[in-house]
Amino acid sequence: MSIFDIFKPRWKRSSRKVRKNAVVNLDNTMILGQVALQEVDYEIRRLALEAIHNEDVKVEVALQDSDSRIRKLAVERITSQFSLFKVICESTDLTVRCVAVDNLEDPTLLGKVISNDKNPFSLRLDAVERLNNRQEILQLLQQKMDSKVRKALQAKFKTLEQAGKAG
Repeated sequence: MSIFDIFKPRWKRSSRKVRKNAVVNLDNTMILGQVALQEVDYEIRRLALEAIHNEDVKVEVALQDSDSRIRKLAVERITSQFSLFKVICESTDLTVRCVAVDNLEDPTLLGKVISNDKNPFSLRLDAVERLNNRQEILQLLQQKMDSKVRKALQAKFKTLEQAGKAG
């Protein structure tokens, strides 16, 4: 323990064990967000992230963290559909964007991911796989888009139609 530790908050002390215990007992979202973004120890960062309930802070971590594992974990903890969509639109990490698409359920937002030709092809195909709304697929098929994405949408629509007739 450093002599200067007595002047620092517990989550900033030199002892990993003290920092870990401090994070477990913290309930201040802003401090937890700082710990999630700035702590050097992965396990402590993960604990801080798990304690965060504020969607905006989770989005900030998902977009700004230097560690891809933490960014991915942050996205997995996001529950708001609009927050997931924001991550898809703003993240530069394709893995994080794919995790966000995997958790996205809103058909309109999935449609926006699919119709945006600036999104990578693989991301758009992931969104097609998630989309189970025939109306949204029909609307997308009326738009101009990449032929491979169109074919994927047509196949998805056909699958949904067959499932509808069988059920």
